[in-house]
Amino acid sequence: MKDEHETVPPSGDELLARAASTLRALTDDGWVRAHPRVLERALRVVRPARSVVGRHAHGTFEVAVPVLVTRIREHLDDIGDVRTLKVTCVVDDDDDLDSVRVEVSVAFGSAIAAVAERVRTEVRHVVAAATGVRLDADQVAVDLMVEDVHRPTS
Repeated sequence: MKDEHETVPPSGDELLARAASTLRALTDDGWVRAHPRVLERALRVVRPARSVVGRHAHGTFEVAVPVLVTRIREHLDDIGDVRTLKVTCVVDDDDDLDSVRVEVSVAFGSAIAAVAERVRTEVRHVVAAATGVRLDADQVAVDLMVEDVHRPTS
């Protein structure tokens, strides 16, 4: 006959201590085996991010670059002929936005110059809405790199 013992679940502190001990024991090779989404989330949470200075009637505020990148991506995804591949924001030493580089795939047969102008206009609009700073074409460079061509959606 089996000896049955009543088990008491570990406390939150004990679980945390066990988890920390296990993580300390992991080598870099162990992290490679972790699920990719776990690593992606950890990188988003842990990685410090630059901010861009915004302005409104009561003073200044900061917008984290990843927030700005997400907003730009969301708006560019609404342009039918464009698939956003990568958005990079360059911030100067005073935390002012210096430039935005957008890498895209354009639908086959699209007029690239027209698509590029739509992308640049949309990026300036998003940045202005997020930071409260109206941007003219000469203030912040919006560099567009067409990296690929895809089939147009019907």
